[in-house]
Amino acid sequence: MLFPWKRDPALLPDNKQKLAITRLKALEIRLTTKPEQAAAYDEQMKQMVETNLSKKLSNEELKSYKGPVHYIAHHMILRQDSP
Repeated sequence: MLFPWKRDPALLPDNKQKLAITRLKALEIRLTTKPEQAAAYDEQMKQMVETNLSKKLSNEELKSYKGPVHYIAHHMILRQDSP
């Protein structure tokens, strides 16, 4: 699947350490104190994999990829009123 870009994606910085890892650690800390939210989040992530909306890349895929790397910020949003 390709997405349109306003600028060349090769110009985007590799923000893994500065953004992605920092957000992941904050989310993990938040979820360790709220087991119900952690279970709901885990179930949502599993559903995304099952429906092919996301997938875990293999080590081979990671090593062979030569394109730009830029992480999109992820925010967990829980809406109790939404199924």
